[in-house]
Parts: sequence; C-alpha cells; structure tokens
Amino acid sequence: MQAVLSRWIGSQLPMESRSEVGSWFWNSECRYAAMSLEDSKIKLHCERNWRQTRSRSRANRQRQPEGLPPVILPDWFLEKNVKRTEDSPRCASLSVIGSRLKTVEDEVLMTSVAGDKADTESILPNEINPKYAIDLGLYLEILSTLKAGVVLRPPRTENPVQRPITLLHCPKDGGLSYLDSVMEEMARRLDADLISLDAQDIAQIVGPYVGENLAWTDSDTSYLAYSAQMAAGKVQEYHNEESEANESVLGIFGIGSEAGTPPTAPKSVVENWYGLKISTALDAIIGGADSKRIIAEQDGTEVPDHNPARPLIIHVKEYNCLSETRAGPRLLRALRTAVDKQWQEGKNIILVGTASSDDLGLSKDDIQHVQLEEDPESVTRTIIVPPQRGENQDIAFSTAEKARIRRINVRHVEDMILKLHEATDPLNLAVDMESNLDNVAACAAGLEEEVWAYSRVRRLATVVHGYQRDTTSLTPNLIDGQIIGIALKLLASSDEVKFDWGVKELQKEEDEANAMVQEGDKLTGDRDKDRLNKVRKKCSSHEKRLLSGVKIPSEIKTSFTDVHAPEETIEALKTLTSLSLQRPEAFSYGVLARDKIPGMLLYGPPGTGKTMLAKAVARDSGAVVLEVSGASVNDMYVGEGEKNVKAIFTLAKKLSPCVVFIDEADALLAARGGTSSRSITHREIINQFLREWDGMNDHSAFIMVATNRPYDLDEAVLRRLPRRLLVDLPLEKDRASILSLHLQNEALDPSVSIPDLAKRTPYYSGSDLKNVCVAAALACLRDENAIAAAHTGPDPYVYPKKRLLTKQHFDKALDEISASISDDMSTLKAIRSFDAKYGDRKGRRKKSAALGFGGTTVEEKDSEAGRVRKIEA
Repeated sequence: MQAVLSRWIGSQLPMESRSEVGSWFWNSECRYAAMSLEDSKIKLHCERNWRQTRSRSRANRQRQPEGLPPVILPDWFLEKNVKRTEDSPRCASLSVIGSRLKTVEDEVLMTSVAGDKADTESILPNEINPKYAIDLGLYLEILSTLKAGVVLRPPRTENPVQRPITLLHCPKDGGLSYLDSVMEEMARRLDADLISLDAQDIAQIVGPYVGENLAWTDSDTSYLAYSAQMAAGKVQEYHNEESEANESVLGIFGIGSEAGTPPTAPKSVVENWYGLKISTALDAIIGGADSKRIIAEQDGTEVPDHNPARPLIIHVKEYNCLSETRAGPRLLRALRTAVDKQWQEGKNIILVGTASSDDLGLSKDDIQHVQLEEDPESVTRTIIVPPQRGENQDIAFSTAEKARIRRINVRHVEDMILKLHEATDPLNLAVDMESNLDNVAACAAGLEEEVWAYSRVRRLATVVHGYQRDTTSLTPNLIDGQIIGIALKLLASSDEVKFDWGVKELQKEEDEANAMVQEGDKLTGDRDKDRLNKVRKKCSSHEKRLLSGVKIPSEIKTSFTDVHAPEETIEALKTLTSLSLQRPEAFSYGVLARDKIPGMLLYGPPGTGKTMLAKAVARDSGAVVLEVSGASVNDMYVGEGEKNVKAIFTLAKKLSPCVVFIDEADALLAARGGTSSRSITHREIINQFLREWDGMNDHSAFIMVATNRPYDLDEAVLRRLPRRLLVDLPLEKDRASILSLHLQNEALDPSVSIPDLAKRTPYYSGSDLKNVCVAAALACLRDENAIAAAHTGPDPYVYPKKRLLTKQHFDKALDEISASISDDMSTLKAIRSFDAKYGDRKGRRKKSAALGFGGTTVEEKDSEAGRVRKIEA
C-alpha cells in the first residue's frame, strides 16, 4: 500500500518539484505575467511573485500532511474572498431599519447581543445612502444565532458532534449580493474574519490541486461552477450538451483518462488519496486569513496581529445549488467536517451558507415550515432573510444579479483560456477580459443575462487562442477584452450565416413537404374513393343505408387548426385514435395487443365543438368516418333495428381503419327501461349494440360518442366508454381564439377589439360565437346595400372588394344573437352532476364544506357560472 502511495505521490508532482519545490511555485505563478519573460518589468514581477509564493509556501506548509504538495492560495482569493477584521469594507452598504430603540427591553436585548456599548448609533451600521436595508428584529436574530454558534461548545462524547449549518435564505431572486452585505456586517459586529466561497472559488482552487483540468480532463470538482449554475437555472438551455459535459468532458475530444486516477492504484487507495487532497485544500482555504497575515508580516507591509481567539466565519454562497450538484455534497461534507474539527478543538469558527431564490412559499405556514423543520438529522437550520420593500431595493437586486452573472461568465472565460494554454506555455500568458472589452458586443452576446454553457465557453476560448496566434499584438502574452470581443463578433457572424442557411433550408423542406402532402392527399383521396366503391359493391342492403354517413379523410375539411379546445383534450383524442395507426408495432405485444380502450365519450353543453373535434380526429388519423344517428338505426319494423346495428359494425370492419361516430347518442343509446313495445324494441337495439361492440376488438374500429345529455345514456354503454372528455364552455381567452379563427379572413375596422368582444360574450359557446360573426357580416352587407340604394351619382355604385366589419356591426350582432346557455338551465345542472360522478379526476373533485349557515360567497371567475366545471385558481 505504501509503495503504491509513494509512486502515486511522485507521479502527481511536476519534475521541477522533485528537486526544488520553489521552482514549481515559480512556474505556477509566473504564467500570469502580462508580457514576455525578456521584459525586465515582467522579470521583476515574476521575482516578486516568487518571493510571495515562497512566503505563502512557508505559511501553508505547516498545515499540509506529509507527502502532499502545499496548497498555494491565489492572490485573487486572498484579496477578494478573505476579509480580515483590519481590512476595509468591500460589499454594498447595509442599513438597519428601526434602529431607534424604544423600550428598556429592547436596550437590554441589544446590549446582550452587541456588547456593552451605551450608544445605539455606534452599534448599528449608519449609512447615508445605503444600497440595502434590513429590519432590526431580523438583524438581531441573525447576529444572536451566529454569536451563539461561535461561542457555544458541545459536551464531550465518544462520537464527534456536527453542528447544523446556519443557512440564510433570501426569498427573492438576485439577493446574493444583499446577503453578502449582511454577512460582512455580521463579521464586523462579531469582530470576526470572514472567508467567502462560491462554486467558482472551490472549482478553481480545489480542482487543480486534485489534478483536474477543466479543458482537457473529466472534472467533477472543476466543473462545479457550471453544475451549480445549472441547478440554479441560470445556464442557457438552447441544447443539452452542457448537461452531458459533467458526465464526460473527455467525450468531446476523445483524449486523456479520468483525472487523478492512476492506472495501477487500487480504487480504495485512489479514493482515500483524492479525499485527503480535498481535505488538505479546504483546510488551506479555512486558514486563508492566517496565511494572509503571515504573508503581510513577512513582506513587512503590516504589523502582525495574531489573536487565536478571533472568531472566523466561513461563508458558502449558493449553498442550496452546491448541494444539488454531483460533486457538491462531498465537498460540503468535507468542509463541514474540517470546520467542526477546529470548532471542537477550541477555535471560534462557524460555517454559514447563503441562498437566494423565489421558489419558497411565502405564507405564514410555509415560512414556519422552512424555519422550524423538526428533523433532528437535518444538515441546515434556515433563517428567512427578506429585504426591506421598495423600488430601490428591486433595482439594486436586478443590478447586482446582472453584475454577478457578468463576473461568473468573465471568470469562466478567463479560466478556460488559461486551462487550454496550461501545458503549451504556462509561463507566458495573462488574461484580462474586462480590459478594453467592447460592451456592445458583450451585451449582444448576453454577458449579463445568462450564465454561458460550458460548450459555449470552451468554443469561445478555442477561437480566442487561434485568433490571438494569428495576430501581431503589441503584447502577445496578454489576451484582453479587445481580442475576446473580436472573437465574440466572429462567432456571432459565423452563427448568423448558419442560422440564415437553416431558416432557408427549413423553408425549402416545408415547401417540399406541403407539395408532397397535397399530392399525397390527392392520391389518398383517389385510393379511398376506389376502396369505397369496391366496398359499396359488396354491401348488404342494411349496410347501404349507412353509406351516406361515410366520409373519407380527404373530404373532411375540419382540422385541429380549425378547432379550439384544451391541449389535453386534443392529445387524448390523438392518443386513442391515431397512435395505433402511427405506431402499429407498439400494439403488437403486451396488453395493447390483447385489449384496447373501446370507445370515447365527448359530452358537454350544446355548441361547444364536439362534432368538429370528432371530424378533426378522423382527418388527423387518416381513418374513414362512419357517422351514425338514431334515424339510420331505428326502424318501424320489428327486428330491423338490430340488423341495422349489426350492419354498423360489419361496414366498419370493411372500411377499417374506421372511426364510428355516433352524434346525439342519447337518442340511440338512452338508458333501457319501461315495458311498452317501444321500450322493448329499444332494449333489443341496445343489447345488439353491446354484443357487437364487445366483438370488435379484432379490427381497427373506434367508437366515438357525442351527446349533450350524457346522464341519459345507458350504464352499460358508459362502461364501454371508459375515456370521457368534457368539452366545456370556452373561457375569455378561448373565446378570443375562437373569434380570431372565424374572423381570420375578414377585414376588421380598428374600432373592433377581439379581446373586448370575448369579454362581452360570457356564456357564449363556440357555435354562438360563430353565429355572432355571421350576423356581423350580414349586418355589414345590409349597410352596403343601404348605401348602394341611396347612391344617386351618374355612375353605378361599386361595392367594396372586401367588406369592412366595424364595432357597430358586432353591436348589432350581439343584440340579435344571445347565448344559448344560461346558468339556471336544468340540463346544465344535470351535466354537472354527471361530470362529478363519471368524469375524469378533474371533474370528480370533493365538495368543500360550507362555513356557517349560508357558506361563503365566492366571486365568479369569467363565465364559470355557466360552465360545467369551475375555473381552477
């Protein structure tokens, strides 16, 4: 085991480090130089970096386990992420609303939390024009919680105690900058050092230390910044490549092997070694404040200020998003373990997470559920941290979120450029994207709108390297915003060519497809007519009576584009009628091969489009329609009705695939009962229908039944119609769509507002709306005729080429055409009762208990009083 570890440690160290570790540090730091190594300023810069690196090496070396290379914290991390108590403020200003204490109890509470200070104004932050504001009570709760977390210690037990992580959650999107200000203020009040971390920081520090290179190797840890933003929903979603990149970045290039995996080492050894390196890197991050002080002391820039009792706050940003990634939970567990270890050893340290999202419930119960979670094993204890209300706060949140997304994209691009270049010439390149960046090109590329996907960042970085090598720059070792902006424009121009070509190619394919459809419709229509003629010659006398109801698909003019119905209704119709014709192989085995849903019931108030839906289904499925009514079945002679029923199914088999559509089914399939001769005949017809229906499963026929009176249907018929779809009255937005369909070829005066017409027509069915449009057109014709009759000029009156419908025409139409439905219709109440008993799950909803004697009065939504089902909130 030791031999394997020794070989593995040796393979991880560069060649230079085996003889002189300082040389390795020199190389890793000098790769950020801005110009060539021959330049004397660059040499001085590198020497200074080397000396600082040696200092950082000595500052960190005491923390490293034996055999591991030291963790070198980058300059940007120490400068931007490590805030010591003596450092100046960095985040946006924060004020506390309600800082004037009014009661003795308030002063006692404030003194117990903030310390023995007499002046309240010196305790609370006092900003003239603060960017953010927080309520005093919330401020004190957070301060008290963090202070208790720092000073309290657990009892001594055999098993180590792990504290829950305090999670500050802003219930508003874009609140991370606000929470940064809160955390900095808490650190100021507690006189504590503050180390802030986000997914990018962990990826760019821990990832390289464990041997990952995001640009070339499979990288769980280095990919953390992208996966965290994907969990937050901030990454562009125009394709799926980025979701697969975490699974195998190597798959894009077909090179390398899994990062950090030696081919000869056992898996357990590798995992232990990998976990040890992660723990070592996190320990170095936790010690960032001490390292920063040691470096400043060795450089002679500051007087040492070592206070082992000084509190330390480890602040993890976007904690909830990190915990939803593949590598995040393991890293967070390791960080929590490292913090708790130092806490149990006596250090005043606490781990705090922050998160910002608008997906939390905002009711009292929702907030209490989040904050008072009773699971003792929960990793976090959440405090909801809402900001003060105000327009300025909303603007500040929006501005800060755009700036944050911009920083994320800039860091991703810069890091990718360096990672691609790392093995090529690690000493001779610097990247500064913000320098000389064309903001117009940056905004056009969405630099502040969404986090760029991994594939887009790598594509841009690759083009930047290729373009930079083809140019003669004054600073060949510097890639600045000017070069990156040119690469962005280059890619945008290239994409525009592809997009334009794609649009034209799609249009060409669509034109060709339309031509094929038209030709196919003609050929299909001819084939259907020939087949119908052949069937006609073989029909019995009873079957010939039904041929008048046969409609071939090419003759059906109604399609789903002509019908406005709920999407779930259309999908259910297509699934039950068209799917078996489109996917016959899926119906060749299993339950679909033995059985199928034998029929469908369309029910609802009159005029809602049930017949049109049936025709649209037939045309979409390409099946022949056999329309059946009570008149085509009932006969004055005894026994003829049963023969006609039998003929329906024998003809449907000959026309297969066929949709048997029974309109106004209550006239043919009404409930059996009574002892009169007519009732007995009707009962025999129903019995024959049910027998034939049960025996039709071996051929492609489907029964569709439509009725305005579903409660009159026989129960045995209902059993054979397991799929029951309600076609209800249209809502206001649906009425607007129906009116647009009917008026799409009419010229409308600007005074005509379709949304206004939809609002003025509650209780109107689709048929009523069609009649309104027809009545308006007729009113326009009457006006044209009146104008023509009053014409007295020498030339004959010329009618306009296209009539113009005005608001007055529709006013007249609404006076003439009233709704055919009212909320007190007895049939509507009966349909509601049927829907509650036999409808789908949306219809079979529980009755709400009334309050008091008379219940409560609920304001009516749209025309729901005339609808079968109430409108969902």
